[in-house]
Amino acid sequence: MSTFTHTPRPAITSDDKRFRDQRRFGRGREVRDHVLHPSEPRASSLNAEIDVYRDGETDLAEVRMNLGLFTSARIAVRLTPDELRELAACLIDAAHDIETLPAAVLAREQQGGAA
Repeated sequence: MSTFTHTPRPAITSDDKRFRDQRRFGRGREVRDHVLHPSEPRASSLNAEIDVYRDGETDLAEVRMNLGLFTSARIAVRLTPDELRELAACLIDAAHDIETLPAAVLAREQQGGAA
């Protein structure tokens, strides 16, 4: 079992005085690693954008997810620090599981167990 160590990355802040109390974490809409080509499958994980915002008015963070490139589906959830940590732990656990037990291996194990 590996131990995950996280070094926090700095928040993205604005130079505009109106938004100095706001902080953002994530890639943001203006920065994309990849533009989905129309011939690529729609199930690509790159069809979603996720940002986390917080401001100086509350001790909550808002997780915003924009789903799909050509839709206006959006989800926003406001979370406390403990809820954010729990969400992060679930995501890290899932990433670790995918890396240590790829789908091809998992499928073979399930087929072998059913036989």
